[in-house]
Amino acid sequence: MRILISCLLISVVPVMAFAENERVFEYRGTKYVTKVPNEAPAEPAWTPGAGEPPLTIGAAANLAETEFKKTFGAFGTFKLESVTLTKQGSGWMYYVAYLQNAADISESRPGPNGGTVKRPLLVVYYITLDGVVRGPEPAAE
Repeated sequence: MRILISCLLISVVPVMAFAENERVFEYRGTKYVTKVPNEAPAEPAWTPGAGEPPLTIGAAANLAETEFKKTFGAFGTFKLESVTLTKQGSGWMYYVAYLQNAADISESRPGPNGGTVKRPLLVVYYITLDGVVRGPEPAAE
């Protein structure tokens, strides 16, 4: 039994290292999917405190804004909320988040006390230091 469990763990771990998660949401009748990497690539390398990252915060924000405008720009219902650089596995990745304006929230969900709670949608773009952008794309039918 121990040998079987060990073999299963060994066979699963390499697959998980390169797997992606999917973030799925619906906005104005369209379903969107974002493929979120579990790890950022190790290259280009960067060490905090040893100068600026290979992709600056401004460059990451510009890349995200370009992609954001392609998909959500026509709606005019989101604002830039944050740009965060974080360690993700063996590399670094920016999270660029846009928050839905409160006036645009049309759906209310039941709250804990029976009332309604409006939750704004958070749209996130994931940008690795090599400039690869991953963001929401309309789901294939």
